[in-house]
Amino acid sequence: MLNFNFRLNNPFSKRWNTFFYKDGLITKHKAWEIQAVTDNSIVSAEFSLSVRGDHSGVTLGVGLLGVSIMFCLVDTRHWNEEAGRHYNYDSAGNAS
Repeated sequence: MLNFNFRLNNPFSKRWNTFFYKDGLITKHKAWEIQAVTDNSIVSAEFSLSVRGDHSGVTLGVGLLGVSIMFCLVDTRHWNEEAGRHYNYDSAGNAS
């Protein structure tokens, strides 16, 4: 996992509210998500990349003066540590 996060917050504010959210599937196991929130950030930047783990993928986020936007491209599956791969699900939703 690679993670970069910089954040400068207003310590006197506890504001946090989602005012826009949208998501969708790209393929059977890949999805995208975009979210915009009002929060206590003065300035923020985020980049995250994971290839092994639950909902692995890429996250990009920026925030300025109390408005933050985050975009994600993720795998919808969970990671199976024992097998070293994502879980496979059958038609009934059972994991293997």
